[in-house]
Amino acid sequence: MLNIFDPSVVIDDIGVLIGYIPITLGLTAAAGIVGLILGFLLAIIRTRRIVVLHQIAGVFISLMRGTPILVQLYVTYFGIPIIIKYINYYQNKNIQIAEIPAILYAIVALALNNAAFCSVIIQSSLEAVDKGEIEAAIALGMTGPQRMFRIILPEAAEIALPSLGNQIIGLVKGTSLAFTCGVVEMTAEGKLLGARGYRYFEAYVALAILYWVITIVLEQIIRLVMNRVRAPGGEFARVSQGGSVRNIIFQPGQFVCARETEGGQYNPQNIFNMRPEAIHYDIADWALAGNVLNEVMGSLFFFNPYSPTCPPNFPSTLGYAYNRIGDHCFYMPTSAYYRT
Repeated sequence: MLNIFDPSVVIDDIGVLIGYIPITLGLTAAAGIVGLILGFLLAIIRTRRIVVLHQIAGVFISLMRGTPILVQLYVTYFGIPIIIKYINYYQNKNIQIAEIPAILYAIVALALNNAAFCSVIIQSSLEAVDKGEIEAAIALGMTGPQRMFRIILPEAAEIALPSLGNQIIGLVKGTSLAFTCGVVEMTAEGKLLGARGYRYFEAYVALAILYWVITIVLEQIIRLVMNRVRAPGGEFARVSQGGSVRNIIFQPGQFVCARETEGGQYNPQNIFNMRPEAIHYDIADWALAGNVLNEVMGSLFFFNPYSPTCPPNFPSTLGYAYNRIGDHCFYMPTSAYYRT
């Protein structure tokens, strides 16, 4: 019997590849931490518009965002030895290139790439902090460091977390290219497994399953950190009185579908006239359990702008644009919302 696809090989390959997950996650953690620190410094430089450094940072970010990560890995892998040769020659050093671990090249390339993207996210978040709060802090006599750590960073972190979470997931998938630097992580081992038995399809299916599982786990962790369905302040917290969805739905003057009369006349399109099916109950149970769609996360506002682009803020300054799905734009609450 022709054995075109063998599921048992997929299972066996998964068992082998699981042993390489620590390398993939280690690469992600190292590149993520270094990239986040560098990204923060770049964002500060760009926000403060420090002379010369501002221009250098702009060129670096443009270069990292405008070239493929695969090319950056190759440039790092072949470029670092050249730099070391120059140092050895002109500084009379004796650095052994052969002693540099291959994983270091991958970490450097991935960290620099991650830094560029993180800097844009962090810069946008810093600039989104309500200027009125900063001015109030200045009026109260807060020093620069006090304003940064008590006002700016806490609010900017809340704004940046969703995008940084997506960046982490992208970084995990980016580590699959580390084999170009000689690092045997999951993808490299998957290629070797496929070559040993000429079962490339099974090997890559096993890889896809593992990356998918890792991504799902990370999404759940990020969701726990960023779950803002129950906003900690503002109108949502005040009306819900502890997170009651019923209070939100039946608040006066809001949801027409929750009222039997509208404008003194009977409203036939109310929720009491609808006949929900099993799928509607499933969706409600899923949402009430605290689950959140990654595409909208903790968005509190949405609307159809009837244009190709989403306004940066809606409604007024209470929400900032997070994502667009089809015709609708979704908005996360800003710091101004929590004062409503």
